[in-house]
Amino acid sequence: MKKKIYIKTESKEVEASFYNDININLFINDYVKITFLTIPNEIKELVYGYLNNFDIDKIKIINIKENDIFIKIDISKDEFLDRLDSKEIINTCEQIILNDKKTSNHQIIMPFNSSRSTLHNSILKKYTNFFKDTSVYKTRISFYINYNEINDIESFDTNIKNSIYKAIGKAKLHTKNDLFDCIALLNFRLDIEVLKIIILQKITFIVFTQKPSFSVLKYAQKFGITLIEYENNNFYILTHQTRIV
Repeated sequence: MKKKIYIKTESKEVEASFYNDININLFINDYVKITFLTIPNEIKELVYGYLNNFDIDKIKIINIKENDIFIKIDISKDEFLDRLDSKEIINTCEQIILNDKKTSNHQIIMPFNSSRSTLHNSILKKYTNFFKDTSVYKTRISFYINYNEINDIESFDTNIKNSIYKAIGKAKLHTKNDLFDCIALLNFRLDIEVLKIIILQKITFIVFTQKPSFSVLKYAQKFGITLIEYENNNFYILTHQTRIV
Protein backbone atom coordinates (compact mmCIF):
# COMPACT_ATOMS: atom_id res chain seq x y z
CA MET A 1 0.00 0.00 0.00
CA LYS A 2 2.99 2.28 0.56
CA LYS A 3 5.82 2.93 -1.85
CA LYS A 4 9.31 3.80 -0.71
CA ILE A 5 11.42 6.11 -2.83
CA TYR A 6 14.58 8.08 -2.30
CA ILE A 7 14.37 11.84 -2.07
CA LYS A 8 17.16 14.37 -1.84
CA THR A 9 17.74 16.87 0.90
CA GLU A 10 20.34 19.60 0.79
CA SER A 11 23.09 17.28 1.95
CA LYS A 12 22.03 13.66 1.49
CA GLU A 13 19.62 11.17 0.00
CA VAL A 14 17.00 9.68 2.32
CA GLU A 15 14.27 7.07 2.01
CA ALA A 16 10.65 8.18 2.37
CA SER A 17 7.31 6.33 2.26
CA PHE A 18 4.25 7.47 0.33
CA TYR A 19 0.78 5.98 0.00
CA ASN A 20 0.39 4.35 -3.40
CA ASP A 21 -2.99 5.35 -4.85
CA ILE A 22 -4.17 3.69 -8.06
CA ASN A 23 -7.10 3.82 -10.47
CA ILE A 24 -10.01 1.56 -9.51
CA ASN A 25 -12.70 1.10 -12.15
CA LEU A 26 -16.28 0.43 -11.10
CA PHE A 27 -18.58 -1.02 -13.78
CA ILE A 28 -22.29 -0.83 -12.96
CA ASN A 29 -24.99 -2.75 -14.85
CA ASP A 30 -22.84 -2.76 -18.03
CA TYR A 31 -23.61 0.88 -18.88
CA VAL A 32 -21.76 2.99 -16.32
CA LYS A 33 -18.04 3.19 -15.61
CA ILE A 34 -16.77 5.15 -12.61
CA THR A 35 -13.05 5.60 -11.97
CA PHE A 36 -11.62 6.38 -8.54
CA LEU A 37 -8.05 7.35 -7.74
CA THR A 38 -7.74 5.69 -4.35
CA ILE A 39 -5.63 3.64 -1.96
CA PRO A 40 -6.53 0.00 -2.77
CA ASN A 41 -8.01 -0.87 0.62
CA GLU A 42 -11.63 -1.25 1.73
CA ILE A 43 -12.81 -1.21 -1.87
CA LYS A 44 -16.15 -2.84 -1.04
CA GLU A 45 -16.79 -0.14 1.56
CA LEU A 46 -15.87 2.53 -1.01
CA VAL A 47 -18.47 1.11 -3.41
CA TYR A 48 -21.27 1.02 -0.82
CA GLY A 49 -20.33 4.44 0.53
CA TYR A 50 -20.28 6.06 -2.90
CA LEU A 51 -23.64 4.50 -3.78
CA ASN A 52 -25.10 5.55 -0.44
CA ASN A 53 -28.35 6.81 -1.99
CA PHE A 54 -29.21 3.25 -3.11
CA ASP A 55 -30.66 0.47 -0.97
CA ILE A 56 -27.64 -1.54 0.16
CA ASP A 57 -29.53 -4.82 -0.33
CA LYS A 58 -29.95 -4.05 -4.03
CA ILE A 59 -26.21 -3.69 -4.66
CA LYS A 60 -24.45 -6.92 -5.62
CA ILE A 61 -20.73 -7.20 -6.29
CA ILE A 62 -20.50 -9.73 -9.12
CA ASN A 63 -16.77 -9.93 -9.73
CA ILE A 64 -13.47 -8.26 -8.88
CA LYS A 65 -10.58 -8.51 -11.35
CA GLU A 66 -7.45 -6.70 -10.24
CA ASN A 67 -8.44 -3.01 -10.49
CA ASP A 68 -11.88 -3.61 -12.03
CA ILE A 69 -15.05 -4.15 -10.00
CA PHE A 70 -18.26 -5.33 -11.63
CA ILE A 71 -21.50 -4.77 -9.77
CA LYS A 72 -25.20 -5.04 -10.45
CA ILE A 73 -27.89 -2.85 -8.93
CA ASP A 74 -31.43 -4.22 -8.93
CA ILE A 75 -33.09 -1.08 -10.26
CA SER A 76 -34.38 0.14 -13.61
CA LYS A 77 -31.93 1.88 -15.90
CA ASP A 78 -33.83 5.17 -15.97
CA GLU A 79 -34.16 5.32 -12.19
CA PHE A 80 -30.49 4.48 -11.76
CA LEU A 81 -29.39 7.25 -14.13
CA ASP A 82 -31.73 9.67 -12.37
CA ARG A 83 -30.08 8.97 -9.04
CA LEU A 84 -26.58 9.10 -10.46
CA ASP A 85 -27.32 12.44 -12.11
CA SER A 86 -28.43 13.77 -8.74
CA LYS A 87 -24.95 13.25 -7.25
CA GLU A 88 -22.87 16.40 -7.37
CA ILE A 89 -19.56 15.66 -9.08
CA ILE A 90 -17.68 18.81 -8.07
CA ASN A 91 -14.03 19.00 -7.01
CA THR A 92 -13.87 15.26 -6.51
CA CYS A 93 -11.95 12.24 -7.66
CA GLU A 94 -14.66 10.51 -9.64
CA GLN A 95 -14.63 10.28 -13.39
CA ILE A 96 -18.00 9.03 -14.65
CA ILE A 97 -18.70 7.71 -18.13
CA LEU A 98 -22.29 7.01 -19.18
CA ASN A 99 -22.95 5.43 -22.55
CA ASP A 100 -26.61 6.40 -22.39
CA LYS A 101 -26.86 9.56 -20.33
CA LYS A 102 -30.35 10.70 -19.44
CA THR A 103 -31.27 14.28 -18.58
CA SER A 104 -32.90 14.46 -15.19
CA ASN A 105 -34.54 16.98 -12.91
CA HIS A 106 -34.19 14.68 -9.91
CA GLN A 107 -33.42 16.59 -6.72
CA ILE A 108 -32.09 15.46 -3.38
CA ILE A 109 -34.06 16.69 -0.37
CA MET A 110 -31.75 17.47 2.52
CA PRO A 111 -33.22 16.14 5.79
CA PHE A 112 -33.31 18.26 8.96
CA ASN A 113 -31.59 16.49 11.85
CA SER A 114 -34.05 16.67 14.74
CA SER A 115 -31.96 14.58 17.15
CA ARG A 116 -32.36 15.39 20.84
CA SER A 117 -29.30 13.38 21.79
CA THR A 118 -26.57 15.01 23.82
CA LEU A 119 -22.85 14.35 23.94
CA HIS A 120 -20.78 14.76 27.07
CA ASN A 121 -17.77 17.00 26.69
CA SER A 122 -15.51 14.37 28.29
CA ILE A 123 -16.16 12.00 25.38
CA LEU A 124 -14.66 14.50 22.95
CA LYS A 125 -11.38 14.44 24.89
CA LYS A 126 -11.01 10.74 24.06
CA TYR A 127 -10.59 11.63 20.40
CA THR A 128 -7.61 13.95 20.77
CA ASN A 129 -5.13 11.41 19.40
CA PHE A 130 -7.24 10.89 16.28
CA PHE A 131 -6.29 14.36 15.04
CA LYS A 132 -2.54 13.95 15.57
CA ASP A 133 -1.89 11.93 12.41
CA THR A 134 -2.23 14.12 9.31
CA SER A 135 -0.26 11.94 6.88
CA VAL A 136 -3.49 10.73 5.26
CA TYR A 137 -7.16 11.76 5.25
CA LYS A 138 -9.02 9.83 7.96
CA THR A 139 -12.73 9.53 8.72
CA ARG A 140 -14.08 7.84 11.84
CA ILE A 141 -17.75 7.17 12.57
CA SER A 142 -18.69 6.46 16.19
CA PHE A 143 -21.94 4.90 17.36
CA TYR A 144 -23.26 5.92 20.78
CA ILE A 145 -26.19 5.08 23.03
CA ASN A 146 -26.67 7.08 26.23
CA TYR A 147 -23.05 8.21 26.45
CA ASN A 148 -21.72 4.65 26.05
CA GLU A 149 -19.47 3.98 23.10
CA ILE A 150 -20.68 1.08 20.96
CA ASN A 151 -18.30 0.98 18.05
CA ASP A 152 -15.76 3.01 16.11
CA ILE A 153 -15.40 2.60 12.35
CA GLU A 154 -12.43 4.23 10.67
CA SER A 155 -11.22 4.56 7.08
CA PHE A 156 -8.50 6.50 5.32
CA ASP A 157 -7.44 7.52 1.85
CA THR A 158 -5.31 10.04 -0.02
CA ASN A 159 -8.55 11.62 -1.25
CA ILE A 160 -10.98 13.29 1.15
CA LYS A 161 -14.21 12.06 -0.44
CA ASN A 162 -12.93 8.51 -0.78
CA SER A 163 -12.16 8.55 2.94
CA ILE A 164 -15.75 9.65 3.62
CA TYR A 165 -17.27 7.10 1.22
CA LYS A 166 -15.27 4.22 2.71
CA ALA A 167 -16.30 5.10 6.26
CA ILE A 168 -19.97 5.47 5.30
CA GLY A 169 -19.89 2.19 3.38
CA LYS A 170 -18.29 0.37 6.30
CA ALA A 171 -20.81 1.88 8.73
CA LYS A 172 -23.75 0.95 6.49
CA LEU A 173 -22.48 -2.62 6.23
CA HIS A 174 -22.23 -2.66 10.02
CA THR A 175 -25.67 -1.29 10.84
CA LYS A 176 -27.71 -1.21 7.57
CA ASN A 177 -29.60 1.71 9.11
CA ASP A 178 -29.35 5.48 9.00
CA LEU A 179 -26.40 6.89 10.92
CA PHE A 180 -28.69 9.04 13.06
CA ASP A 181 -27.03 10.23 16.31
CA CYS A 182 -23.59 9.08 15.14
CA ILE A 183 -20.41 11.14 15.37
CA ALA A 184 -18.22 11.73 12.31
CA LEU A 185 -14.61 12.67 13.00
CA LEU A 186 -12.48 14.14 10.22
CA ASN A 187 -8.78 14.90 10.52
CA PHE A 188 -9.18 17.54 7.81
CA ARG A 189 -11.11 20.73 7.09
CA LEU A 190 -14.85 20.37 6.56
CA ASP A 191 -16.00 21.89 3.26
CA ILE A 192 -19.49 22.31 1.87
CA GLU A 193 -19.37 19.25 -0.42
CA VAL A 194 -18.32 16.89 2.37
CA LEU A 195 -20.95 18.42 4.66
CA LYS A 196 -23.69 17.65 2.12
CA ILE A 197 -22.61 14.01 1.95
CA ILE A 198 -22.70 13.73 5.74
CA ILE A 199 -26.07 15.51 6.07
CA LEU A 200 -27.67 12.90 3.79
CA GLN A 201 -26.50 10.16 6.18
CA LYS A 202 -28.34 11.90 9.08
CA ILE A 203 -25.16 12.02 11.15
CA THR A 204 -25.71 14.36 14.10
CA PHE A 205 -22.21 15.42 15.20
CA ILE A 206 -19.19 16.34 13.05
CA VAL A 207 -15.77 16.96 14.59
CA PHE A 208 -13.03 18.31 12.32
CA THR A 209 -9.90 20.45 12.16
CA GLN A 210 -9.41 23.99 10.85
CA LYS A 211 -12.02 26.70 10.68
CA PRO A 212 -14.79 26.11 8.12
CA SER A 213 -16.32 28.65 5.78
CA PHE A 214 -19.41 30.61 6.74
CA SER A 215 -21.43 28.57 4.21
CA VAL A 216 -20.60 25.41 6.15
CA LEU A 217 -21.79 27.01 9.39
CA LYS A 218 -24.97 28.25 7.73
CA TYR A 219 -25.80 24.83 6.23
CA ALA A 220 -25.09 23.00 9.48
CA GLN A 221 -27.27 25.39 11.46
CA LYS A 222 -30.06 25.13 8.91
CA PHE A 223 -30.07 21.32 8.80
CA GLY A 224 -29.57 20.62 12.49
CA ILE A 225 -25.95 19.43 12.55
CA THR A 226 -23.67 20.04 15.54
CA LEU A 227 -20.24 21.16 14.30
CA ILE A 228 -17.21 20.88 16.57
CA GLU A 229 -13.79 22.23 15.61
CA TYR A 230 -10.64 20.70 17.09
CA GLU A 231 -7.67 23.02 17.53
CA ASN A 232 -4.63 22.71 19.80
CA ASN A 233 -6.19 20.10 22.10
CA ASN A 234 -9.38 22.15 22.47
CA PHE A 235 -12.86 21.55 21.08
CA TYR A 236 -15.02 24.48 19.96
CA ILE A 237 -18.77 23.98 19.54
CA LEU A 238 -19.83 26.01 16.50
CA THR A 239 -23.48 25.10 15.87
CA HIS A 240 -26.37 23.61 17.89
CA GLN A 241 -24.36 23.95 21.08
CA THR A 242 -27.08 22.65 23.42
CA ARG A 243 -26.29 19.07 22.37
CA ILE A 244 -22.92 19.25 24.17
CA VAL A 245 -23.23 19.00 27.96
